[in-house]
Amino acid sequence: MLTIHLFLTDLEPVDAVRQKERELIEWNKKEDQFWFYKTFHNPDSQEYMIDFLCGESKDNLMTLVEFTIYRYKQIFITVNQKALLIFAYSKRSYDEEITSFFETFEDDRLSLLNLMILSEVPDVTITNK
Repeated sequence: MLTIHLFLTDLEPVDAVRQKERELIEWNKKEDQFWFYKTFHNPDSQEYMIDFLCGESKDNLMTLVEFTIYRYKQIFITVNQKALLIFAYSKRSYDEEITSFFETFEDDRLSLLNLMILSEVPDVTITNK
């Protein structure tokens, strides 16, 4: 799943990433259902990325696993209106598909991270209609 989230805010990408890190840490404390996250920073563009792996289980059996990448970028909607754009990719597997998900996960993760890094972030505009 590929998505674009747009937040009309002055929040800097670094602060949004730190907020997501805190959320993942808290979620792990409560649910014990996420395995890792890693944050990346591009100093040339002031963009950030975070990727993480999480899942759900029932009766000690995994029922869902999800790998997600968020790419954070600050944009301007107008000269005076900042926004935070999050370009996101998620891949999920359920039940009996989880084993094959993990068999290729490391290679898939690196390929997907490279694709997100090299992808052109879509231009976003807001129009009043």
